[in-house]
Amino acid sequence: MAVFSGGILRSNMHRVVTPPKDQANYERWSLVFFTRPANHIVLRALAEESPLIAEAVSSAPDPSKFETGQTAQEWFRRRIMYQRIKNRTVRWTTILSYQIIV
Repeated sequence: MAVFSGGILRSNMHRVVTPPKDQANYERWSLVFFTRPANHIVLRALAEESPLIAEAVSSAPDPSKFETGQTAQEWFRRRIMYQRIKNRTVRWTTILSYQIIV
């Protein structure tokens, strides 16, 4: 979502410990949204779809980070390959042939 939204929507930091002192008095809310684009979709900011996203991308310190040049399938494979080995519970052939039915 961070790439698609030009950095507007970001994941919250996972907190297992007490929050920093400057945030300790704030009530915390979470909204969980999972998205999995089809394998052929190139991951990039949707600047053409929203002026707000276009502005966020153009004012970012490094706008190129929102043009990944990577498909969803390439991103997914990279993420799986770099997970710790003890976390793997399925066979590699299953992971690498993973497809989204659209």
